[in-house]
Amino acid sequence: VASQKSFNNELGVPLTLLNSEGADYVVVEVGANEIGEIEYLSKLAQPDVAILTSVAFAHLEGFGTIETILQEKAMLLRAVDEYGFVVIHDSIDPKHLGLQSKWLTVGSFQEADITVQVDVDKDGFSVVIASEGLKNSSGELYSASKEKDSFGHTQLGGLAPKLAEL
Repeated sequence: VASQKSFNNELGVPLTLLNSEGADYVVVEVGANEIGEIEYLSKLAQPDVAILTSVAFAHLEGFGTIETILQEKAMLLRAVDEYGFVVIHDSIDPKHLGLQSKWLTVGSFQEADITVQVDVDKDGFSVVIASEGLKNSSGELYSASKEKDSFGHTQLGGLAPKLAEL
């Protein structure tokens, strides 16, 4: 079960959860227009996995600063317990978010746990995904394969079985 488009608020999230009875998995988008909304919705959703895709200027009107937006969105990440994991864009430093879960970063920088590189030319495009591994709440490497690509990254195939174990 997945939330409907723009069902990410105090009305939509409970409706999505009510419609999920008997579902094996539920995907819920959680959004906010003001401080405190995400904390409330996170308590309802009780996520095992959370993904923070970005912190952008789009919400400045309701929050004032990028830091306030990040702290509000971090409420969802903090709702994930030590048995779950969160995925964060590599422009965000997870070490300062007070997470109790395992985490990994995704992005285009080599420092990301999972790097995504997209190359486009006249013949089409290619996507290269590589991973260093999942980190625990202290930032220590949770798992990594010994197989490295030419950039020194652990191949994603080595990480997928570990994510499945979580």
